[in-house]
Amino acid sequence: MENKNSFELKIVSPTSEKKIQLEWLDVKTDIGDFFVGPDHEDLIAILKDRSKISYKVLHEANSQAIDIYSGFIKIYNKQVLIVVDL
Repeated sequence: MENKNSFELKIVSPTSEKKIQLEWLDVKTDIGDFFVGPDHEDLIAILKDRSKISYKVLHEANSQAIDIYSGFIKIYNKQVLIVVDL
């Protein structure tokens, strides 16, 4: 059964690939910050170089963050793909 309070995030880097269920995601782009939730509209954007991606994993108490060097985000069909160089 689909959880309407979460969405799938797939993070791909040159050395790893990870899939996680999230409650929310916050990314920085050159045109502004995007707070992504389960029903976010489709979007493709270049991530701001040397920025931070913050997110909250489903059923975990605290949010997490990773530093990136560069990358892009694609939101489609209630799924999020982030391709980054860490």
